[in-house]
Amino acid sequence: MTDRLQRARDALASACAEFSAAQAEISGSSLAPPHDVLHVSVPTPESMLVTQEQLAQILRISLRTLRRKVNDGTIPRPLKIARSVFWKRTDLAAWIEGMNVS
Repeated sequence: MTDRLQRARDALASACAEFSAAQAEISGSSLAPPHDVLHVSVPTPESMLVTQEQLAQILRISLRTLRRKVNDGTIPRPLKIARSVFWKRTDLAAWIEGMNVS
């Protein structure tokens, strides 16, 4: 079980690194705002939320197992927006950090 948690932590860190690399690539391209414009980085909803498909892939479990673990309280409860299910990246990071991994 601890190996699975470590892989999940590594996958989440990798996803954050990929996002940062993509942001750096955009800032170095012609899409970047002029230097004289104050640029404030505002997180987008896509970067703040994880879908159930993404979470299942990060944890390397099936959607059915993910739903079962949510129902039994092993995984934090998601946000429900309309008919969609999401988890906040910050909640997932805190959940993973709070686990006893040795």
